[in-house]
Amino acid sequence: MNLKGILITDNPGNPQHIQSISKLMLKEKPQTILLISRGGDIFNDGISLNYALKTVGETLESDGRKTFTAPTDMELLGHLRYRLTEDHHEFIAVNDRIAEEYGVSRRLDQLYASLMKDIQKYHPDFKMVELKISGQNPLEHYAIGTTVRRAIESGDQSVWIIAESYTDQPLPQFKGLLEENKFEAFLNLIIEKKNPDLNFAIKGILMALGATDAVQVQTTSLIQDPQSFCITYRYDLESDSTTESGLLKKIKEQYDYSSNRNEHQNIYLNLAWQTLEKIIKSKRRLFLNDYLEDKSKEDQEKLVEIQKGIFVTLYEYGELRGCMGTLYPVTENLGEEIIRNTIESALNDTRFTPIEEKDLSNLEIVIDIIDEIVPLQDLTQIDPKRFGLIAEQGLSKGILLPDLGGIDTAEQQINHVCRVGGILKENQDIEPIYYSLLKTIKIK
Repeated sequence: MNLKGILITDNPGNPQHIQSISKLMLKEKPQTILLISRGGDIFNDGISLNYALKTVGETLESDGRKTFTAPTDMELLGHLRYRLTEDHHEFIAVNDRIAEEYGVSRRLDQLYASLMKDIQKYHPDFKMVELKISGQNPLEHYAIGTTVRRAIESGDQSVWIIAESYTDQPLPQFKGLLEENKFEAFLNLIIEKKNPDLNFAIKGILMALGATDAVQVQTTSLIQDPQSFCITYRYDLESDSTTESGLLKKIKEQYDYSSNRNEHQNIYLNLAWQTLEKIIKSKRRLFLNDYLEDKSKEDQEKLVEIQKGIFVTLYEYGELRGCMGTLYPVTENLGEEIIRNTIESALNDTRFTPIEEKDLSNLEIVIDIIDEIVPLQDLTQIDPKRFGLIAEQGLSKGILLPDLGGIDTAEQQINHVCRVGGILKENQDIEPIYYSLLKTIKIK
């Protein structure tokens, strides 16, 4: 097996961690180090490969700035491009032309450059490859990790993977799951939390763990800071203990919603699913009258006789995939609102690429029906789990739905809603900000 081991560290800038990693690389002497990073410019729709003959970065040391340079393993890069294409993963090979076209830098982030330069002091003869995470969902990063291992095994170089993660919301349960190789529980926890900040922080970990799929690993806590969450894990792969069925297949089956989406007793979600499938598969809009033909009188009344604003949110393996809606109704009834906003979320949320047929089985739909909007009288009324928040300043407006992943405090909710709405809190003495609590009926 060419992939000899994996290092996962949440503090690559810590001198003690750097030294321990460097000494390990001296002992192992890998021919190539594959760095999974999340620094610098990140593409939303696909991971990026630093496609250059040399990997270059700059460090800041006590005696000034120093340059780090290492030759790129072009053979491994070629295998990665081939395997990623073969497995239908979205990626971009960032060469000079692409870097100029998109205005991105190919230089290593200073944090990683410092780590790699220190490794070079102990083990100067390695080549390297840099992969960067993307805006894609967590499970896709795990899946890409399985492809990365296939690419590594296509060559004849010994390889170690180094992946970095950091979050300002340390979760102690992560530590135990990583130590005990409970990767399935780790993945499920990430997907179920639907926390965008957390997802971003751990995507490098997930890609690295994907490289262990269907392979037994031995875990060692290489170094740990007892005063914080900072820890570096070492995973050694056992080449003679591969299995036919890995975790990736199991997780995909677990979060495959296609088998029961049409059996929803909830008429609202059922309508949303029917709308989504029709617009994606046949490129045709579902008409409410056609949908209601075989529905009970009670269900018909729920959709036809109520007029409220709604939001439809789409998630893919815990990652936001689309969200559109209005605070007040813009159509004649709730059924038409669901149809309209389901289509808008799937096709017209400009933050994401449109939903395709291959995405359907992975999607989860959440509907928020607007129940009440109440002007905020006191900041102590804010409760992110119970209420959403609306912020208005002049012509700017931000809207946050209740119970969103990663928003647990009043301060977080205020900061986030202002950022979403382009509202400047520092200008509130000149132009006041008006807040309102948003109560919804959440259906999922």
